[in-house]
Amino acid sequence: MKLAIECKPYTDETLTSWIIRNSIANGTDPKSFALSVFQTHSTWYKDIDRYIDAKQLKQLYDVSSLSKQKIIDLTLAKLIEKNTDKDLSNPLKWSFIIPLGIKGSIQTSGLYFCPDCLRHNNPYIRKQWKLAWVISCQIHKKLLLVQCQNCNQVFSPHLISYDYPYIRFCTNCGFDLCSLQTEPVSNEALSFQKRLTDIAFNQDSMQGFPLVASNSTELFLTLEKLLSFMKYAYSHAKYNYLFKYLNIDKKHFFKSGNNKTFARLDVKDRECLLIIVSKLFQLQLHEIIELFQKIDLSKTTFLKTSVHQSKTVNFIAKNLSAKKMSKPPRKVFKKIEPKSKEEVDLLFKGIEVYLK
Repeated sequence: MKLAIECKPYTDETLTSWIIRNSIANGTDPKSFALSVFQTHSTWYKDIDRYIDAKQLKQLYDVSSLSKQKIIDLTLAKLIEKNTDKDLSNPLKWSFIIPLGIKGSIQTSGLYFCPDCLRHNNPYIRKQWKLAWVISCQIHKKLLLVQCQNCNQVFSPHLISYDYPYIRFCTNCGFDLCSLQTEPVSNEALSFQKRLTDIAFNQDSMQGFPLVASNSTELFLTLEKLLSFMKYAYSHAKYNYLFKYLNIDKKHFFKSGNNKTFARLDVKDRECLLIIVSKLFQLQLHEIIELFQKIDLSKTTFLKTSVHQSKTVNFIAKNLSAKKMSKPPRKVFKKIEPKSKEEVDLLFKGIEVYLK
């Protein structure tokens, strides 16, 4: 049975956004709509914007007028395939997609939005907002938000009800998300974000990035490494010259834990790292190598900060010293031996006078 009313998908709309809009158009809520289509309650427990399996694809195809390819194009699968290395064990776990962090039917992190974009007559969720390097709305030039500032619940449009079908209102407290305050993004981060987005979606060439000039897969592997390393270097005073050379004033304090990947960081943390790495991407490869050599960066330290390496990263590493990371000298503890009978007798004589 086909949908009674079917919304036309926007060019940059996510699959879940299109499903939510169709549920509203057909007078129901997203959870009930998904249950009727997919015959399971688990649809919202995983990120179908990242990938939709063959069974779900057929189920959605059977009720809509869209071709299977059109449905797939609403996901990020095509973008992931274009920008990841086929040698990766699981390219669907691309590190630049923000994880949802789902607990039950509640999203604990991951779905960012622009308050100004939600003011539109037919608001929807854009694919770009799911990418870790996209920290701001390209139209309104403000940082994206992830939660309601009134109750702190993460943006959860899939939880709207059929009798109040507006994604602009918080599904927990009803607060108008369009009235939320957000900060303007820096011009450096905005410009770098746009270049990366255009390249990822195949709308721009690699020209203008002297550091990496081969293909988008190489670009994003190198970007992943440099973001990881610069976050590590930021917290170590021995690399202060590196930031001085890049004209970076180290005033930012990271809100997120040191062990978090770039995609899991707070939006302000990601903005800081993007500004730093954007300056590195303006340098020639030999300038990067000379700079890393000047701060006495070892190959071991450079390579340890991420799992996946690019050809560019490996070339840089080959030109760094191979010395291992210096470790503090190991403390030598004196072995504790039991005292002899003579020593115990002598000690007892010393305290015997106090026992009388």
